[in-house]
Amino acid sequence: MKYADAGVDVRAEEKAVKELLKVIKPSLDLRDKMRSESGKYSGYLKLGKHYLALSTDGVGTKTLVAEKLNKYDTIGIDLIAMVVNDLICDGFEPVALSDYIVVREPDENFMKEIGKGLMKGAEEANIAIISGETAVHPNMNQKFDLGATALGISENPISAKTEEGNIIIGLKSSGIHSNGISLARKLFENDERLLREVLKPTRIYVREILNLISNVHVKALAHITGGGFLKLKRIASGVRIDLPEIPHIFREIMERGVEFEEMCRTYNMGIGFVVVVEEKDLDTALDLLKDGRVIGKITKEKIVINDHLISL
Repeated sequence: MKYADAGVDVRAEEKAVKELLKVIKPSLDLRDKMRSESGKYSGYLKLGKHYLALSTDGVGTKTLVAEKLNKYDTIGIDLIAMVVNDLICDGFEPVALSDYIVVREPDENFMKEIGKGLMKGAEEANIAIISGETAVHPNMNQKFDLGATALGISENPISAKTEEGNIIIGLKSSGIHSNGISLARKLFENDERLLREVLKPTRIYVREILNLISNVHVKALAHITGGGFLKLKRIASGVRIDLPEIPHIFREIMERGVEFEEMCRTYNMGIGFVVVVEEKDLDTALDLLKDGRVIGKITKEKIVINDHLISL
């Protein structure tokens, strides 16, 4: 099986987004006093001595897993994680967030449960939820959907400049996080135990990564989300990675017919975040990262994981 078999064609999505960007790119010229730049994970602009970045995302069809299990108190963590983990990849400290919640019908208890996750995520990311919008769409098929935009600030954004031989450190994920959910739902549709594994909230890496970049010269950072390890193409022309033991949730998916290469194009495989440093900074970086482990090196070409070539 492939991700496309669950209705998500990543290649088609990329082509569609490219067409959108062609049309809206001239908007960058509308405010000539703002210098807009493109990071690897967020767009940002300079105001005075500071750079400001925005990151927008949602939680995909993880909302449908929450609805099926009637459990809503953690998905707010996922929402915050998806935007703040992207901001820190470009060296930005997340400071403020605006959420968007759309529901089929107003429900006080449901909103209270959503709020619990949002508050927990805000605490973990040290970010203020300063605004938001709640909309009622009575004709939508699902119970609810979520989205958010986060603002980050930095005086020195990180520009990924990796070199052959740089060391790749992997940080553990808490599970599937919030990508590849459509395929997992299709495979685990009638298995409540595994669906509860899918619903585990996304890990937030903000505090330890901000501490790291304050003390170590970091070459690049990557949030392993949609596209799996192909995300590393944003920071390097090639990598060679040897994954540690693959968590059981991913092994369960492979046992149902998904090949290793497709897994690495779709899932984090137990590594939710990647840090690249020079070898001379490795020991200091590992001391600052509570569960960081060396998983590979930067190479000249190709993404190779456990001796498998991971291609588009």
